[in-house]
Amino acid sequence: PMDADKANEFGFQQQGPGVSPLSLIPQEDIASIEILKDATATSLYGSRGAYGVILIQTIRGNSETPRIRYTTNFFLRSIPKLRETLGGSLERQTKLYQIENYGRFMDLYGISNTPFLADSLNGYFNNSTNWQGVFYQNTYNQSHNLALDGGNEKFNYKTNVGYYSENGVIKNTGFDRYSLNMNMEFKPSTRLRFFGAMFGSLAKIQKGNGVGLLQTGVASNGQNSSLLPGPSFFQATSSVLSSLTTKSDAGPKNIRANVEGNYELFPNLNVTVTGSYDYNIDTEDTFTPAAANSQFAKIYSFYGFTSNLYNRNNISYSKSVGEGEAHNFFVSVFSEMYIRAGQSSITRLERSPNDQFQGPLGYDGWLSRGGGVMEGFLDQRTASFAAAFNYSYKKKYILDVTYRIDGDSNSGSSDPYAKNPSIGLKWNFNKEGIFENSKWLTFGAIRATAGKNIYPNGSLTDIYGRYNPNAFYNNNPRVGIDYKQIPNPLLKPTTVLQYNFGLDLGLFDGKLDVIFDTYFKDVDNLLFTNYLSNTLAFEEYKSNDAGVANYGYELALSSRPLSKTSDWNWNITVNGAINKDVLT
Repeated sequence: PMDADKANEFGFQQQGPGVSPLSLIPQEDIASIEILKDATATSLYGSRGAYGVILIQTIRGNSETPRIRYTTNFFLRSIPKLRETLGGSLERQTKLYQIENYGRFMDLYGISNTPFLADSLNGYFNNSTNWQGVFYQNTYNQSHNLALDGGNEKFNYKTNVGYYSENGVIKNTGFDRYSLNMNMEFKPSTRLRFFGAMFGSLAKIQKGNGVGLLQTGVASNGQNSSLLPGPSFFQATSSVLSSLTTKSDAGPKNIRANVEGNYELFPNLNVTVTGSYDYNIDTEDTFTPAAANSQFAKIYSFYGFTSNLYNRNNISYSKSVGEGEAHNFFVSVFSEMYIRAGQSSITRLERSPNDQFQGPLGYDGWLSRGGGVMEGFLDQRTASFAAAFNYSYKKKYILDVTYRIDGDSNSGSSDPYAKNPSIGLKWNFNKEGIFENSKWLTFGAIRATAGKNIYPNGSLTDIYGRYNPNAFYNNNPRVGIDYKQIPNPLLKPTTVLQYNFGLDLGLFDGKLDVIFDTYFKDVDNLLFTNYLSNTLAFEEYKSNDAGVANYGYELALSSRPLSKTSDWNWNITVNGAINKDVLT
């Protein structure tokens, strides 16, 4: 399992590379993507599935003859439509029109007393500069992927090596990725199966002036007057230099390993053990030259790591009874465990001796602007126990029931465990006798689900407080509580209660498919910061006093107008959604 929110863990406008682990997977290595949204499907994933689950299946070997595939792409990124600007003669005509229609008599004296406005030959304020062109560019990009796979049902393997390089349409931005993914599946018998996978990736990003996704520096400086001269060897602005000459070396380094074993103890009784380890390093070194920072160079360095150890043990049993195996039962009991850790630190130095010193080194402690270990450290333990039951009658009527107990170290000590049930019903009405010989109905189903889930939202400092070393007493160092935030041992995880209703229709043998969903989601116990009166010892405390309700409708239509026997394949897809949030 991966944390898809890794990109915004530090925020797009804050420290850190800010790269999602999903962007480290080459698209050539993806076999399928499935999105789970309803309560029953996500309940099996505990806190990971509180806001939905994305299942990504990578390619596995399935050819007895070894195959080598090489895929390359060369593509162009063009500048999007920018704000229209006026320059040259058209700009002067617009200025004259404004003066003739809206100018005042005293404006003539104001212009006359301002030499650089009155002098029509002034080379400084009589230009036609497209400032947006200074910051934006068309880019040529490339990707290369080499895949090797082979094997059969008993043993198969796959190796994928990829390189991806893309320059941003904003100058001095870009993304490069190197990846190596491998997996292997071995079945020595029909009852025993092993699967192992290894993923390694390295990315490098350039962030321009370093302000992140929104590039606010470019947005504001691209609106300068076109009358001003553009940057040159003799004339430049700190904003341009900050965006174009800031040097950044940032990006994550990630390695993941996954091992799974499955053994059939008795017919239809399976035991599965899964273990994985994910280790990620985030680094960033940014150097801003003196000309871009009020004639004083500055240096910023960031280092952070996260690790995730995961284990899942599952026992499942399936049985079909009755005439024609009409009654189908499935029971599963499993446990999950997570151990998460992480820490990050920064170094900031203002006014380095000159532009030739571009590393995180100091020459004057007075000019250091802080650093050290950041607040967002991670030390989390999670243990879960769950059971799932499924019953279907002739695959016509289906019942799903799950019950899960989640314990999290980030929950308050008074109630560390949360109980999360779910139930789902499905009716495949196309299997009813009235539709058995129907030519216009290919498939049809009505779905209804309801479930509860949790999501940890606090930290150890929110629950137990922060303690800092404070001075000395009788020559002994003493440790006292940080009075900025009061501990809250009653903190609870965020609770997500969700109801779903859906309709699936397949009409005229695939000519038209309809999927309709409506849902209501109540998110309670959200983390909220309360600011206390200045008459109290503490400044703030964290509570569960916030909540939001979310409801909406989703409709997806897909059509295949051409016949299945046609040499051409044409798919038409239209989808829409209405979503509303209500603060509770």
